Amino acid sequence: MDEFTDEEKLTTDEKLDRVIADMTLLKYGQEAIWTDIRADIEELKSLYLLGKKNWRQLLLGKVTEWVAAGLVSDVVCKQIEEICSPVVHQIVS
Repeated sequence: MDEFTDEEKLTTDEKLDRVIADMTLLKYGQEAIWTDIRADIEELKSLYLLGKKNWRQLLLGKVTEWVAAGLVSDVVCKQIEEICSPVVHQIVS
């Protein structure tokens, strides 16, 4: 089943909120960058209708952009990896 359940939406929102909270600690001096990343995260919260596969692909694309630009820390990457891990396990299996 590719659709998010209400519980999956809630759990994923909580994980994304933790990413936002951690990034808030890192944002000083980086306000413009932080604002863009936060907007991306908030946008993701409204796009569960894309289905799990497409939603996670979008998330991975955004994270790739952030990492390539050096905008996110290892801590944030680990948290995002936790959100994406179910799809990675499906690909590997």
